[in-house]
Amino acid sequence: MSTGNLVDLDISFQNQPLQSLNDGAFELMFAAVTLLPSVAMQLSGTADVTARTAIGNVPISGIPFDVPSTLNGTGSSSLLPIVFLTIMRQV
Repeated sequence: MSTGNLVDLDISFQNQPLQSLNDGAFELMFAAVTLLPSVAMQLSGTADVTARTAIGNVPISGIPFDVPSTLNGTGSSSLLPIVFLTIMRQV
């Protein structure tokens, strides 16, 4: 039942693919997560959900979000060696 009051909506997700809208920024984020124990970032966008209610499923689209987030990295606990590569293109 809705009261019309604003309330926090806790949402979590895991094992969801990330879609890059800026490949350069995504590469930097991926490098940071690979090299550091954790990376703080701001996640923003919109979400579409289906609310399951007593009257049936109600689709809600375009819910905006803009939240600080932290991704755990592999930098300090990684069992994989970090290898730096230089790729040269022959012209």
